[in-house]
Amino acid sequence: MVHPPLHCMLRALFLVNMLGVALWCRAQTSAIDSTLDHEVLVKQLRNAKDLLYRDVLWNYTSYLAKHPDEVRIHVERCAFIGTAMYDESDEYNPNQEAHDSCLAALGEAFPDEPLVYLARAENMWGGERIALLETAGSSIESNGERWSSTDRATVYRELASAHHLAEDLEQAHQYMERACAINPDDRGSMLRARILADHEDTEAALEALNMRTDTSEGVWELQQRASLLLELDDHVNALRVYRTVEEMDSSAVDLGELARTLAGAGQYDLARLYFVRDTIGRWRAEKSALALFEHDLEHHAADTCLASYNAFRDHGFEQDPLALSRIQLLMHHPMLPWKLRDMLGLICILFLALALLLVPYVWVLPVHFIGNRWPGRKTPAFGAMQWGLKDFWWVSAAFLLAALFSFLVCPSCTRSYFQEEWNIEALTTDQEGRVILAFIIACATLVLPVLLRTGAGVFLSPHWELGRTVGTTMGFLFGFRILSGIYVRVATEVFGVDRALLLGVLDGPAGMANSEVLAFYGTYGTGVSMAVLAVLVPVYEEVMFRGVVLNSTMRYLGFGWANVIQAALFCAVHGDLLMAPYFFGFGLMTGVLVRRSESLLPGIIFHVVNNALAVGVLILRA
Repeated sequence: MVHPPLHCMLRALFLVNMLGVALWCRAQTSAIDSTLDHEVLVKQLRNAKDLLYRDVLWNYTSYLAKHPDEVRIHVERCAFIGTAMYDESDEYNPNQEAHDSCLAALGEAFPDEPLVYLARAENMWGGERIALLETAGSSIESNGERWSSTDRATVYRELASAHHLAEDLEQAHQYMERACAINPDDRGSMLRARILADHEDTEAALEALNMRTDTSEGVWELQQRASLLLELDDHVNALRVYRTVEEMDSSAVDLGELARTLAGAGQYDLARLYFVRDTIGRWRAEKSALALFEHDLEHHAADTCLASYNAFRDHGFEQDPLALSRIQLLMHHPMLPWKLRDMLGLICILFLALALLLVPYVWVLPVHFIGNRWPGRKTPAFGAMQWGLKDFWWVSAAFLLAALFSFLVCPSCTRSYFQEEWNIEALTTDQEGRVILAFIIACATLVLPVLLRTGAGVFLSPHWELGRTVGTTMGFLFGFRILSGIYVRVATEVFGVDRALLLGVLDGPAGMANSEVLAFYGTYGTGVSMAVLAVLVPVYEEVMFRGVVLNSTMRYLGFGWANVIQAALFCAVHGDLLMAPYFFGFGLMTGVLVRRSESLLPGIIFHVVNNALAVGVLILRA
């Protein structure tokens, strides 16, 4: 039997032992927890990275203290500073300032070293980069023995790339050819091909693209090469490159581009299979479904077209709210049945047209109200130009309806304007030319009734003979060009506006961008361009603005205000804020010609000569 005090002592020792075990276990648990704590681990890793960074930097410094003239190691040190603490997924490089300072110091210490030029240029952009590379080019000319052939080719290649980004294609082309003369491998580079393509030397661009299409370039580079081949309509070679990409990595192939390539190569059935594949399993397949429909519209039977249209339309009413694609299908296959949802699109077009008919009341009704409120301001219309506010309303509506019609003939144009999420590519030359012609023809046709109502008398002056009409008009045009030149000088020197941009507008037909004129010319040729842009457009615009708008408005407000209103509307419809003074002055001056002659002929001559000269200059430059 255990003595009670001894029993109590043993019990106490047992409890103390158990307590010790518990404390030891807790301590071990705490130790384990601390070693697995992610915050502790991340901190330790960061500290180790900083320590490693300082150690490596110290090694560079120690080495360069013994070998201060080893430029390559100096460049390596700067590159290490710029990349050691930065990952491409990071938004900010904590060592960016240190890297910039390192390169700047390197440039001061070794101003003529090729490796330093290249390292500094790699960290620059825009004009600063071009200036440094141009300096490197001068160094090559004066100290060519210091530059290896590889470095010389690199400088010229980088200059070509920089000028290409700055859209200086002539300089880009010259520097690229210099690089090719040193390194023949550059003749088949994507950079050279892209420069040649943008320089519109299609044959040379295709030759460059087809020099290198092996697997050594990698998937991404081959995709770029195939895309440019497709852009230049070399579908056969584009297909060959896409096949190579598909063999290397099938998931990297853009099925839509491959399908378009096959279609361009005449393999329409196989192209359709890839278009269909492109619509499967995609989060937003609307664009792919539309591409399938447009392909079927051109190359497949009516039932197939209807099926692909319905599949596209199943993505929602907003995909074709005005039934533009359905109208395309109607033009190709008129006997196919319509669904109710398709008819809703036509109803939307009707309501939109009715809304456009109401919009002109916004500016016509105030003229009517003011003229009746203060009748003393009224001035009789000129000669045969007996147009009223109803005619003002109609020509305003005609302009808006013509714009609607131009959209209807090009559904993709409508999507590019109103559905940004489609990410529609820029319009082709044919599309842009077709839209411009549709608008001009529609506008001229709708304006014709108001001209027929008055007859040819609006073109005859009761005061001026033909010789005086031509001479006075040419004098006004000469004065207007002088004032335009003064405006360019003031805008460029006082307000810092880009001179090339202003001259590009001044050299073009009134109200049309140079790109639009060139697109029209590229689509329809010289004869049609001259007839439409230099004759038809001036005639109907003079009838609209200096005829209907000026004469109908002056009967309520007097000539002064009427001339300002028609010039302001002429300026507004051309939609260029930068050139607003130019268009406004154009309208005022032709309005004065109409008042003095009481005829539309001087304004038409003014407008025709201005546009003809501009179109001619642009065609000659093209």
